[in-house]
Amino acid sequence: MSDGRPERVERLMSAFQSVPGATAAGLRRAIVARAHARALGEVTLPELPEDIGAWVDKVARYPSEVTDDDVAALLVGHSEDEIVEITEAAALGASLAPLDAALAAIRDGRSQPDAAAPERSGR
Repeated sequence: MSDGRPERVERLMSAFQSVPGATAAGLRRAIVARAHARALGEVTLPELPEDIGAWVDKVARYPSEVTDDDVAALLVGHSEDEIVEITEAAALGASLAPLDAALAAIRDGRSQPDAAAPERSGR
């Protein structure tokens, strides 16, 4: 997932996924990995608890469709601080997908990213 990323991006990822927080570092790592995979359109995704997995998938693929009801449903089992960290991890993982697609295109000598680039509009 990190082949060729700038060092400062890797430092950010390392810090975010390892510092103490409201959620366990391992959970944040799994969320980043799932959001990255989801944003790339992969079908095999890292496992997460069902409610977190559904939230991460929505944030990664269709963030404009997140509603207050979605947040309210998460508040049943998670604190606000946990939801913020889960959302940050999902957004971070999803944001790496276009970067990684562009880096792959450059590395492979393509002038345009191809199918590896995530589709961000519509369903």
